[in-house]
Amino acid sequence: MQHAEFVHLHVHSEYSLLDGAAQLEKLVKKAKDLKFPAIALTDHGNLFGGIDFYLAAQKAGIKPILGAELYVAPGKHTERGSQDGGYEGANHLTVLVRDLAGYKNLIKLVSKAYLEGFYYKPRVDRELLARHADGLLVLSGCLNSEVSRALSGGDFEKAKQTAGWYQEVFGRDHYYMEIQAHGIPEQARVTAETLRIAHAIGAPVVGTNDSHYLEAGHGRAHEALLCIQTGSTLADPDRWKFSTEEFYVKSAEEMALVFAETPEACRNTLAVAERCNLTLDFGNFHLPKYVVPEGHTLETYLQQLARDGLRKRYGATPGDALEARLGHELAVIEKMGFAGYFLVVWDFIHYARQAGIAVGPGRGSSAGSLVAYCLGITNIDPMRYGLLFERFLNPERVSMPDMDIDFADDRRDEVIRYVADKYGRDRVAHIITFGTLGAKAAIRDVGRVLGMTYTEVDRIAKLVPNFPLNITLDDAYQKSPPLADMVKSQASVGELWAIARTLEGCTRHASVHASAVVISDEPLDEHVPLYKDPKRPELITGYAMGPIEKLGLLKMDFLGLRTLTVLANTAKLLKASRGIDIDFDALPLDDAKTYAMLTEAKTFGVFQLESSGMREALRGLKPEKLEDVIAMVSLYRPGPMDLIPDFIARKHGRAKIAYEHPAMEKFTRETYGIMVYQEQIMQIASEMAGFTMGEADTLRRAMGKKDRELMGKQRDKFLAGCVDRGTQAGKAERVWELMEKFAGYGFNKCLTADTWIEMANGTRKPITAVREGDLVLTKDGAHRARAVTPSGVRRVGRLTLTNGLSVRCTPDHPIFTHRGWVNAEKLGPGDGVAVLDAVSAAFERVAARRSGGTRAAALAETPMLWAAPVSFVLEATEPTYDIEVPGAGSFIANGIAVHNSHAGAYALVAYQTAYFKANYPVEFMAALLTSEMGDTDKIVKYIEECRAMGLTVSPPDVNVSAVQFSVAGDTIRFGLAAIKNVGEAAMESILATRAGEGAFKTLDDFCARVDLRLVNRRVIESLVKAGAFDSLGLPRAHLLAQTDAALEGGQRVQRDRLEGQASFFDALIPPAAAPARREPAEIVAEWPDDQRLAYEKEVLGFYISGHPLAQYAAVIESLGVTTSADLAARSHGARVTLLGHVAALKETATKSGSRMAFVTLEDMAGAVEVTVFPEPFKTAAPFLRSREPLVVRGRVDDGDKGRVILAEDVRLLEQALGGAPRPRAAGAEPGACRIRVVAGGDPESRLVALRKICEAHPGGVPVFVHVVL
Repeated sequence: MQHAEFVHLHVHSEYSLLDGAAQLEKLVKKAKDLKFPAIALTDHGNLFGGIDFYLAAQKAGIKPILGAELYVAPGKHTERGSQDGGYEGANHLTVLVRDLAGYKNLIKLVSKAYLEGFYYKPRVDRELLARHADGLLVLSGCLNSEVSRALSGGDFEKAKQTAGWYQEVFGRDHYYMEIQAHGIPEQARVTAETLRIAHAIGAPVVGTNDSHYLEAGHGRAHEALLCIQTGSTLADPDRWKFSTEEFYVKSAEEMALVFAETPEACRNTLAVAERCNLTLDFGNFHLPKYVVPEGHTLETYLQQLARDGLRKRYGATPGDALEARLGHELAVIEKMGFAGYFLVVWDFIHYARQAGIAVGPGRGSSAGSLVAYCLGITNIDPMRYGLLFERFLNPERVSMPDMDIDFADDRRDEVIRYVADKYGRDRVAHIITFGTLGAKAAIRDVGRVLGMTYTEVDRIAKLVPNFPLNITLDDAYQKSPPLADMVKSQASVGELWAIARTLEGCTRHASVHASAVVISDEPLDEHVPLYKDPKRPELITGYAMGPIEKLGLLKMDFLGLRTLTVLANTAKLLKASRGIDIDFDALPLDDAKTYAMLTEAKTFGVFQLESSGMREALRGLKPEKLEDVIAMVSLYRPGPMDLIPDFIARKHGRAKIAYEHPAMEKFTRETYGIMVYQEQIMQIASEMAGFTMGEADTLRRAMGKKDRELMGKQRDKFLAGCVDRGTQAGKAERVWELMEKFAGYGFNKCLTADTWIEMANGTRKPITAVREGDLVLTKDGAHRARAVTPSGVRRVGRLTLTNGLSVRCTPDHPIFTHRGWVNAEKLGPGDGVAVLDAVSAAFERVAARRSGGTRAAALAETPMLWAAPVSFVLEATEPTYDIEVPGAGSFIANGIAVHNSHAGAYALVAYQTAYFKANYPVEFMAALLTSEMGDTDKIVKYIEECRAMGLTVSPPDVNVSAVQFSVAGDTIRFGLAAIKNVGEAAMESILATRAGEGAFKTLDDFCARVDLRLVNRRVIESLVKAGAFDSLGLPRAHLLAQTDAALEGGQRVQRDRLEGQASFFDALIPPAAAPARREPAEIVAEWPDDQRLAYEKEVLGFYISGHPLAQYAAVIESLGVTTSADLAARSHGARVTLLGHVAALKETATKSGSRMAFVTLEDMAGAVEVTVFPEPFKTAAPFLRSREPLVVRGRVDDGDKGRVILAEDVRLLEQALGGAPRPRAAGAEPGACRIRVVAGGDPESRLVALRKICEAHPGGVPVFVHVVL
């Protein structure tokens, strides 16, 4: 094919973040369409897209030229000051890679620019350039280059000297004078002078087009992109913009016209391309070098550790089968070159265990390795549970092993620091990820820069269907007629649409992967560019996950699991309270108490087993062994969940078990003839069809990927193998069908990296940015994410809904619908898909913040709407991810309720948590409460669970509480950290003083001894309101009233102590018992119960010593009250009666002017949203504005705004019980007394007199004195 006579050498892609608008795939496609023999990529200061560009260009038959437009500091790259010119101070330089040495040098330059030279931009300097010149080819640069700026300033000699320096450093054959022509007058003048320099120093000239976007018509879109970057609008005359619209990828013919007077400028682009011949090697692994003891190789040391571990696990004579399995695995590991990999993982896990950091038992395919089990990398016996090594490491498919390791979430970073210290901090880094501009985000960003109002933009964005989650604007146009009409009929919307279509899909920002860390054999900048986020301390790679793995670098997922922290803290509490040392490896797996608790389904707070559906399944299953728990955790997923009733019936002999083949019986006997695990497919294929385990793993993967072509080949091979081994063809067909059915649900379901996850606080995060412990929104409320896990490269499709939402996921990813969980590819037009009602969700959060109260469970916490599917269209093959959300069956991705996978990996951890709850409930619940100290809703639920278990939860106490929840006998004591306004420094002062000088006897004593610089009035008031001084024996109201006097006395004592003064009594009495002395004040009566409880809620976030509605518990049954927790079981239209008080009230008016209200009604179980329309509002208004208990009768409504109660009647409780409303009597006790004192005259004497009056008339009413200066 005849190629074009030009090569673009100055090209910016989307990875020139919010500056380049050319997406890599489209850029390469256009280069191919224009028949360019080669093309360069020169993004601003980075190589983010380098590997993807290199591979895409090669695939398209185009030579890739890697490069970057570097920023060169005017002085030292490490200097940061006004002399460096700030934002515009760095000069641009076009740098291209000629060979592998140049590639490595460019990596060094880019890395040092970020790590050492970042000042507004990542910068290098001349010294660095000279040091790393080998293998690079340099063009003099654009108008912002050092040469061009000197010419613009009229200094020809300086420009020539500069060009001469670069020519000398990089070599005469590798330095070109770059000229451009974008229709800019200044550029034309500079070009003429540049040609003079070229002639003077004998440098060749090369012509470039500084392309930032693909097409001639994209200039306006590029302006909008720059506005998105700078936060300006297109109407701003001072905004940053390019002065012409010539910055696109032009054809060779267009470039020939541009440089008609200097044709050599075009010819030389071909010469440059010929000089650039980078070949990258993707076939080698770069494992970190583990140093073995003298006399050992990696292989022999691994063998020794594994064989020692075998005897530790199985005894001195483990038997031939175990020896053979271990020998087989070791041989495969050695053959594939992964002995070092196992030693690296063993080492940091060994460190974690020695340091007391809880480590997970292993999950995923690594649990199938006996070597990993013997090394202590995993704690699940693969022999006992029939787990297969080939699932983890298939000798017939050479790829890096993939172990995801769980650590206690509060100590995960310690393990990463250990790895960095061991192998070198320059060899360990976190991995970068990128967020892209989705359809709705593009509309909102572009609408803003066009100056449209939020309301206008919001109206347009909402016409984009939410389904599929990652719907494109083009698809939205086709699927939403109102949107299409608006685009066609309104010029402003048409402009927005055209710009948004151009920018849609562009990379928008860089972030850091949630768990992935790369570990290298050499300094990382020998292999990958490095990046530094100025706001974060970590070293970060400049390549994302895909390129990292393609380059053969070791990627490890260090995952933080909160449950491991709970288990570790339980063990610490057991040691402190009972002197018991816990060995998690030695916990009995046949504990009767544990299985009795599981059978009774008392699993609230138990990892993986606390959902209502799981509890129901456990009641039916009546588990008797760990295998039962493993099976139930594995089955409790969309698809296999339907098999649970049959599984239970078979277990208890109520259903017949039939096996199609002896192999089925052999490998599914433990699961009663039902295929539950992927290993069963592999074992059956091996037994029936003679597959090697490697071949069986290939079959498993084919089923998991739903690769129809490969599945067809595997089917033929399986059937032929079965027949050859004596199985009838029909029987083999039936077994295949059973295996294929299992494949429909037996594998991870995954989402793409551009998926946005809804967070509980109303924000969104890219799926790769979600961290363990983050509160994510699920269809059942807020739950903490466990982690994001990569799920491999898979074929994905786009699911689109009628409301414009879309998500890109694997075809088998379960989506929540009216009829339950349905795989994305199986959705039909009649299905209603659950999607987030963002408006109602926002109102929920506002109400929660106003009330400080707990939120209701289920849909009252996450308002959902229903939208019909429009299409599911298969797209590309790309990296996919999943989030694990223990305790929830879903999360909200791009607004759509989707399922979280990875169900079967944690059965052992589930058993361990159940064991501790059954056997050591006080310590376990205390640890559980500590783990959720920042989550008020969870604390409330767990306190209720404690009470249901007969455990006492006592308020915090300055004399006995620790920082976290602690244990005293059968009582759980609140930790001081649970109290708002009591910071870490204040807690440390209180605990240190108590430990050194003994318990506090009075408030005066407390104030005299603690450091009042840290423990201030606000801290003490919060402690009083929380009940932390109750052990002193005085009413909280009295203590609060005496706070100022106690503080004053304490400050005097501390001041005197500091100045060396002491009274006669101080000399006789130890300091700890010598508080400031003052006359005892008359005891102030305790607050009424409702005020005391209100203060508790203010500083703790919940009630602890009671509940305002507790006194009405007896009438709940007589009124037939439905609690907020029970509402989830009520159907649409059901009539209910609620009892509660108003936690949040929003009054509004209808279009006709009638008043109505939206109410958050809080009861003892949570809260529910109530809509009070104008008619009932007429009589209800005064009651809604009070704190009196109310009875609300109404109907359940599952409308567009989620589940609410439509109130028909609202009354005070005493009215509902037959009494009359109780208006406040004249002269009733006011809520507070406020006294205004105007300064002037002798205000001090007036304040002294006022104080005497107040002291003479004590009471429970707070007094506020306002001094007007």
